[in-house]
Amino acid sequence: MPKHALAAGLCLLAANLFAAGVFADDCPLVGTWKSDKGKTIADVYRSKLPATAKTALTKMLGKMVVEYPDCTQASYTFEGQTTTSQLELVSYSGNTVILKDPTNGEESNIQLEGDCYSVVMAPLAITEYFCRVN
Repeated sequence: MPKHALAAGLCLLAANLFAAGVFADDCPLVGTWKSDKGKTIADVYRSKLPATAKTALTKMLGKMVVEYPDCTQASYTFEGQTTTSQLELVSYSGNTVILKDPTNGEESNIQLEGDCYSVVMAPLAITEYFCRVN
C-alpha cells in the first residue's frame, strides 16, 4: 500500500474517532468510580437534615459504583443492582462537567477534584463524593 494511501486512511480513521467522541479527553469521567463514604458522610453531618435521615443515609453511602464508558452513558450499581442511563454532555470546562438526563431534563453539575468528583444530590441538598477506581 502506498504511504500516502495509508496516511489518508489513518487521517480518515482519526477524524471518525474524533467525530464519535471516543477520545478520553472528551470525557474526564471515563472509567469506574465508587462512592467515598467518608467524604460524603462529612457533608451529610454538616447538612440540615434531621438526625434520623442522616443515620439512614450513612448506612447507604459508600456502596454505589458508577461506570462511564463515555459522557453519553452511565451504569450505576448499588447493592448488586445495576441501572444504565443515557446522558447528554452539556458542557465540560476546567473542573466542571455538566451532564443532562434526556428522559427528565435534570442536569448534574459534577466538580472534578483530582481523582475524585463531587455532585450535589439536589433533593437532599448534600454533596456525594466519588473517587476513581480505575
